[in-house]
Order: sequence, then C-alpha cells, then structure tokens
Amino acid sequence: MGAVISVVLLMPALVVFALERHIAGKQSLQITGRSLPLIVKPRPARDWACFVFCGLVVLMFGIVLAMAQFAALVKFWPYNLSLTLSNYTFDMEGVGWENFWNSLRMAAWVATLGTAIIFVGAYLVEKPRFEAPYRKFLQFAMLLPMAIPGLVLGLAYLMFINQPGNPANWLYGGMAVLVISTLTICTACRTSPR
Repeated sequence: MGAVISVVLLMPALVVFALERHIAGKQSLQITGRSLPLIVKPRPARDWACFVFCGLVVLMFGIVLAMAQFAALVKFWPYNLSLTLSNYTFDMEGVGWENFWNSLRMAAWVATLGTAIIFVGAYLVEKPRFEAPYRKFLQFAMLLPMAIPGLVLGLAYLMFINQPGNPANWLYGGMAVLVISTLTICTACRTSPR
C-alpha cells in the first residue's frame, strides 16, 4: 500500500517541477539591469493588523507547545494532573538511555552527511558551466522527495530492504537505513531551488 501511495504522489511532483521550471524561466526574463527593489511604504492600520494576526498565530503555537510540556509533567493526562518528573526516567527496560544515544548518533550522522550533500548539491545546481540537462535532472531529483511523506518513504525503504534476496538486506534493522531515509527528505528540502 505504501508503494502505491508513493507512486501516486509522484505525479503531482512531476507537475510541480514542470510548473516551477516554467515560472522560473519567465521570472528570469523580467529581471533586467533597470529593475528596482520594491520598497513597502508603512501603513499603520495594515501593519498593526498583520502584527496582531501574526501574534495570534504565534500564541496558538505557543499554547500547543506549553500544553505538550505540561502533559509531560503530570502523572496521567488528563485524569491525574499532579506534577511529577517520573515521565523523564530513562532507566526503563527496552526504552531509555539506549534510545536517547541512538537519537544523538543518528542526528550526528544526518548533520554531518547532510551538510556535505547540501553544499555539493547546491554548488552543482548553481554552477554556471554545469550542463543544463544534468542541472535540471539534479533539481528534479532534489524536488521529488518533498512530494512524498516521510512515513511513506521510510516504509518504502523498509519494504525494499527487508526482501531476503536483496543485496542491501544488511541495512535492515540498523542505523544506516534511518540515516539514509532522513537524509533523503532533509537534503531535498534544503537544496531544492527557491
């Protein structure tokens, strides 16, 4: 089912890529040496209305985050609201410090490899002498994972790697598949054009 959803989600990605290329081409034609940057004139009524709206949005996000933190500090949400730190005990069997250190290891791998991939990808896309067809293919390859939800992509990796005859089966159940899946999504978000 995850594979079917992934294939269906590829179609809008193709359309978005084609539209983005078409619009980017038109915008580059409009920029000349005589173009001037837009200078927005202050209008107090509009500016304060936008400030209040943005403040309300920030307040809503803050309430959600505060409620999540409060729920982590109570014994049994929403039935027993007495405060406790027992939810932060990492010495439980099966979960705990091992998961914490695994998360840090994965974050370190993704940050290190992701930074290298992002800089190389951005350099190749923006390099003027890089062949145009290769640059367009690279832009498409970077845009594609953004159209696929992370859960679907992760399930697709696991279903592919879990096949017994697959030469990449050794990745199953290890840190490498998590790093590859996360890198696929994260680097696509950061290196895609505009």
